[in-house]
Amino acid sequence: MAPSPVSLFIYDLSNGLARQLSVALTGAFFPAIYHTGVVIFNREYFFGGNGIQSSAPGASPYGTPIERRALGNTTVTPQAWNEFLRECNSQFGIGAYHLLTNNCNTFSDAACQFLV
Repeated sequence: MAPSPVSLFIYDLSNGLARQLSVALTGAFFPAIYHTGVVIFNREYFFGGNGIQSSAPGASPYGTPIERRALGNTTVTPQAWNEFLRECNSQFGIGAYHLLTNNCNTFSDAACQFLV
């Protein structure tokens, strides 16, 4: 099997408001409120309150990515990827989401570590 490209899609859930208002509201500067999804095998995978989900790349409910970062290629097969997703279900299943400690970025990190 030929290597498959892996990308990280980065979103700003605040649509620019964090950059504009974070200092006034919190006293600290936040450039964005980040959400990430991993694109592999022509699907975007992301984690939220409903567990791991997927969509067509860029068609998730989080709007338009502010950045699409190519991470390289993987030799992981679709079958191995699906097995990884099944094994992750205890950590990233429905109800496992925590805003600070187990979120979309935690999932993206684990997925990227597995893939590249």
